[in-house]
Amino acid sequence: MSYRFTDFAFEDILSLGFSAGSSLVLSLNRHRSRTTQVGHKGLRATQAASVQLSVPILAALGGVVLLGEQLTLRLLIAAAAILGGIALVIFARQQSP
Repeated sequence: MSYRFTDFAFEDILSLGFSAGSSLVLSLNRHRSRTTQVGHKGLRATQAASVQLSVPILAALGGVVLLGEQLTLRLLIAAAAILGGIALVIFARQQSP
């Protein structure tokens, strides 16, 4: 079964555009924040990289707020686990070798 461009609804094309646009904006923001955090704020590379793991939480919360997705207990537990791991990395004392 093959699809032609005319087989897609306008909403499909619009959501593809929003997907591509939001991915571009998030990628550029991630790059900017990573270089800013490591260069100017004195964060170690591991700390800055772990902060980037919060992006799925932000995307899920965006789905809840903007798209009317359900805020479930599973989502809250997953977000708490991710944020807990990020906190462990950021606030861990640097051990001397």
